[in-house]
Amino acid sequence: HPRVLDHSITICLSCKGEIIEIGNFLVTYDVSHKIEKKCCSCQCPYNQHRSIGYLLEYKLLNKPSIYDRNQMNDMLYELCHASAEFSYFLYHVAHSSNEDQFMSSLLRMIQQEVDICENQKTNHKNSELVKALNELKCIYEEQINEMKSMKELNKLSYIYQRIKHISEYPMVREQMVASKQGQKMMMKESEFEVPKSLPNTFVH
Repeated sequence: HPRVLDHSITICLSCKGEIIEIGNFLVTYDVSHKIEKKCCSCQCPYNQHRSIGYLLEYKLLNKPSIYDRNQMNDMLYELCHASAEFSYFLYHVAHSSNEDQFMSSLLRMIQQEVDICENQKTNHKNSELVKALNELKCIYEEQINEMKSMKELNKLSYIYQRIKHISEYPMVREQMVASKQGQKMMMKESEFEVPKSLPNTFVH
């Protein structure tokens, strides 16, 4: 679940995170970095750092999911399809992104899981996740190719409709709320107060 922070933090996409065991599963947590004129935590390029307004936390629940396996698979496919639509719109239609951010994040997740499997004593669960993520990557690539023939993706009204539909999923809705709160917090941090009175004369 997402935990909204009271201040913005930065993560480095190049640095390896901290591996934590939750139940019988190993999870990589991103380590926050402090940015001033440059990163105080690593020597990686500035463009490898991303500001985020919330962190994802993981907990072991001793109760079954309210969804069965088929429902979970259906939701995963729907989320993947929506992600392909949003990524295609941002990159090819709105031109507001210079990369496929979903694919970049997915590749990073896969690499994190591969690192866990190669360097940690783990059971089959992390290996199964690597396989599932690679399958998801293939599905996503197929869906991105299908987007080229979808004329409705040129319409902003369609994108808003899809966002509204996807936000009905409890897990997505929770993260969208956290994202909005995080954005407000970061905007508040960047605000500055303009002096109420300015000098009447200026020195040239």
